[in-house]
Amino acid sequence: MAKLIATLGVAHAPGVTGWIDKAPQAEQDAVLAGYAEFGRRMVALKPDVVIGVANDHLLNFPMDNLPDFCVGTGDAWEGPAPWFKGWLNVPDYKISGHRELARTLVRESAKAGINHAFADQL
Repeated sequence: MAKLIATLGVAHAPGVTGWIDKAPQAEQDAVLAGYAEFGRRMVALKPDVVIGVANDHLLNFPMDNLPDFCVGTGDAWEGPAPWFKGWLNVPDYKISGHRELARTLVRESAKAGINHAFADQL
């Protein structure tokens, strides 16, 4: 049986990493302190799995076919997308996915009447 150990949220915008230096110093400090706290909590919690929720809809789908939610079912994820690199200003990365958990989320959600799009590559 799974155990939910935390629900955390952080700012999600390309400018946070791409041009944070343009924001007033107090705002930069607040955002960076928030990310540092998020990092401390993740280290302390030691989760087995992290389920991330993001609004990367335009990166993955055309405007005329936007699902409400899409579950990534891949074994691994790489980024940033080439056209986002200039905005994000972060190094390339590759992280592991959890295909079995993702497919379980899709399947069990459907049984509960909630249908998600799903994709092995996003």
